[in-house]
Amino acid sequence: MHDVGHLVLSAVTVLLILAIIGFGAVAIRNLVFRIYSAVTVMAVLGFGAVVGTQAPNIPEGLPTPWMGLFERFNVYGCMLWVAVFAVILLRAQSTSRTEQSSA
Repeated sequence: MHDVGHLVLSAVTVLLILAIIGFGAVAIRNLVFRIYSAVTVMAVLGFGAVVGTQAPNIPEGLPTPWMGLFERFNVYGCMLWVAVFAVILLRAQSTSRTEQSSA
């Protein structure tokens, strides 16, 4: 196998992404956001599993139908989670500033 480094780095990246989502869900005490975070984790794991089943076909030149689409669901799902998390943090910051200035 020629891509051991790629596989190891991909696994580390996925673990870090899942840790970020987990820590973010714990930090924000909002049930809806926690559910959204859990759904994102399930999607990352689910689409990752589908991609993982097709990955052995790449070196052999066999077809990998929809693999690229599933990879994009994974990446864009994580990016969307980060954007939602950022909006929540920005709103909390602006609310905090408003409360401090009125006090």
